[in-house]
Amino acid sequence: PAESTDGVLPEVTNETTAETSSDTAMEPVGGTPANDTAAEPAAQVPAPTVLYRIAPAIFLSGSAPVPANLPVSAAAANAAMTLSPEEVALNRGKEFEVAVGLNQTTELWGILAAVSYDSASLELLGYTYGDIFTQSQFTVQEELTAQPYRLLATLDEVSTISAKGNFIVLKFKIKDTAAEAETSIALETLEVVNASAPAAVSNGGGSRIIVDNTAPIISGIQNGGTYFGDTTVTVDERNIASVTVNGETIILTNGQFTLRPGDGSQTITVVDKAGNSAAVTVTVNQSPVSEPSQPGAGSGSSGPAQPQESNGGSGTGDNSPIGIWLAALLAAGGVLSMLFLKNTRKKRSQKQQ
Repeated sequence: PAESTDGVLPEVTNETTAETSSDTAMEPVGGTPANDTAAEPAAQVPAPTVLYRIAPAIFLSGSAPVPANLPVSAAAANAAMTLSPEEVALNRGKEFEVAVGLNQTTELWGILAAVSYDSASLELLGYTYGDIFTQSQFTVQEELTAQPYRLLATLDEVSTISAKGNFIVLKFKIKDTAAEAETSIALETLEVVNASAPAAVSNGGGSRIIVDNTAPIISGIQNGGTYFGDTTVTVDERNIASVTVNGETIILTNGQFTLRPGDGSQTITVVDKAGNSAAVTVTVNQSPVSEPSQPGAGSGSSGPAQPQESNGGSGTGDNSPIGIWLAALLAAGGVLSMLFLKNTRKKRSQKQQ
């Protein structure tokens, strides 16, 4: 087989691919040849030998044509190749790492993986070899911008090891031009084989990547404001990491919480998963209590205020503007009555004359 001495995938031509495919098709994989029913069954070709010989073709085609009639070996329960962490939230320009690894101990000889990602938002900077294979046992694509990015690693001889842990660690950067949105990194292809058959290792899913350059928004209160009684505070942020009031964690309900009255100022701080933050400091006092009506001056009574005599006034006992107006009306009414009575007496006197 074509081998790489520097860990980089060797050049593969169409002739190499055709020759490899032809050799693979001619090799018997168990059973009796169709043209000679009396012949002895041929020895089974180990799956890793097939995988190793067709490795260059796999890198070109993106799939691993392991013969379908090879038995699948047993593996640890729920064995899977996973990407970790499951979620990453960062600002533009930030770098991060994603580990591709086996979550359960598995007997294996080789691993083929193809990792896909959004090249408009992410840039693959490089990788670090894991703890399952050595550097010399890896064959990787030289061009880091290749989509998907394929990696192959096999033991030096056809044998097996019990392996668990990181296969490889990929280093990415969020591009400065990336849109604020969610994207992902995923295993597009995965093949794990041992010395005689494919291993039962599933694809454990990808990593969710969040590009977030926007700080949370706190509304319902204003920085430096003073409020009375329970006050509703609203937080607008989809990727909240924490909400605190003077350092104490707050749980939101439908994006809101109630800020209670307290001694001194209270600082509300909201931090999202990308590290963006917002803070508002306010004062919340108890609601003012309405005072009951005060008794009249000098009355000494706890009941309603008693009318007061006016000094030399009309005797209404009310010195308010309304009381004065009513007194004026009464006085005006008295004058009119006197004029009416005087006119009546004058007319009677004229008739008698």
